[in-house]
Amino acid sequence: MKNTDSMNDLLSATFYSCALAGAMYDKEGKLIDLNRAMITAFSLSDKHDFVIDNLFDNVVLNAHQQDLLREGETVVCDEPVPFKVEMIHSDCDDSIGYSLWLLEQGKSEVDRENRLLMGQLAESRMLMRMALEDGKLAAYSFSFDRFQACDKKHCNRCFQFYGKTNTLLDKNRFICRALSSVRKPDDSLDFFYLFNKIHDEKLPGYNVIFHLKGQDGTYKMYEVTGKGADLDEEGVPHVILGSVIERNEHEHEEHQGAEALEMLKSTFLDNMSHEIRTPLNAIVGFSDMLEDEADPVARKMYIDIIKGNNCALLELVNDLLEMSRIDANMVVWDFENIYLTLILNAVYEMAVSRVPEGVKLIVDAVPEVVIHSDKRKILQILVKLILNAARCTTKGEIHFGYKSLYPVSVQFYVTDTGRGIPHDKLGLIFDRFVQLDEFEQGVGLGLAICKGLVTGMGGSIWVTSEEGKGSSFSFKLPFECDRK
Repeated sequence: MKNTDSMNDLLSATFYSCALAGAMYDKEGKLIDLNRAMITAFSLSDKHDFVIDNLFDNVVLNAHQQDLLREGETVVCDEPVPFKVEMIHSDCDDSIGYSLWLLEQGKSEVDRENRLLMGQLAESRMLMRMALEDGKLAAYSFSFDRFQACDKKHCNRCFQFYGKTNTLLDKNRFICRALSSVRKPDDSLDFFYLFNKIHDEKLPGYNVIFHLKGQDGTYKMYEVTGKGADLDEEGVPHVILGSVIERNEHEHEEHQGAEALEMLKSTFLDNMSHEIRTPLNAIVGFSDMLEDEADPVARKMYIDIIKGNNCALLELVNDLLEMSRIDANMVVWDFENIYLTLILNAVYEMAVSRVPEGVKLIVDAVPEVVIHSDKRKILQILVKLILNAARCTTKGEIHFGYKSLYPVSVQFYVTDTGRGIPHDKLGLIFDRFVQLDEFEQGVGLGLAICKGLVTGMGGSIWVTSEEGKGSSFSFKLPFECDRK
């Protein structure tokens, strides 16, 4: 028995210390664990952040590949990075699970770094597409430069869709030709009217409504919004970014609140176009420079820049995904008994490096408390509240902790000495896409996510603030929280 245990320990240690990035799954395809090389390769903070959390429920492996796995065949993929998945058999030749390994052997260090970075970028784009689809929002980008350079023989992908769109347009094949066949003849407006209107008149944005024919031959009404981006010295946009929303032909227009809705959409598009393009430009630009750079110091600097921007992009995408799950009531909960002092220590380690110089992050002394709740969600909420406080605080302190209100609830708090919140904005602070500073990074989803998660665990969240003196965010969770 001891020899068997020793052998199992040896095999386990070999997997975790293996230089090749790997993952292990049970026979149902659910992720068991990742080794250190895999966690390092994708800069993961938690194994469940890995893009293939379940072999038979993911966006990477298609249905045919999943069927091959069930039949015991080895599957090799090239995206988002080269990897293979194969079945693990017992001594009796029964299936006991699956293994996944990245295929990076035999490649030069430069090639390995470049492939990994491109894989991370592909994963970011994949997650962005999932976020848009889950949120039932269609977004698009149009490049005038690519359109003008198209040879009309090979699609130049000047017009690209992300999310749920008209199926004929979703193919991204010669959109300039496809529009004439799917546009309603009575309509005088279309995508190109919108593009040219913004381009020729140098408008910051514009909206149009027109009809497109679907696969069933019927026309549906769409409201299309566009915003100019990538402006030249004369203010002429070279790129249009926008959204496509299906409208009901028979619904009555509701004028009350229309102005606020327009402002919300405008703010969302402004923030999204900036926040997505900024890290993408850095990732692509420095990836290109990395290929030709031989100096190890410069290469490390480029890699650090790429990783930092990739993390920013993934954080943005993850916020969109989380908000979509909350809206669809599809949040996955994992309740267990947790020691809250361990939670506070983990939060400190995750957030302290992201607090500005001149600001102290302090964990207040707290009593030992055990509650039945979702550990990852509490971590997520506290980290978001601390990062929100860090963006508003340039000097002083950020305190966080909790107090027991036994036997009813536990009250968590994050208090800062930052700029505070204007009194007339306090009622809006937990709404989505709300930003008090238009120059602030992000799209304004963090506090809305916190509210959604706290509410989902049966709690409540609020804020008190005095402008110029700081803010205090608090939320209560019951001692016994569960979802049926």
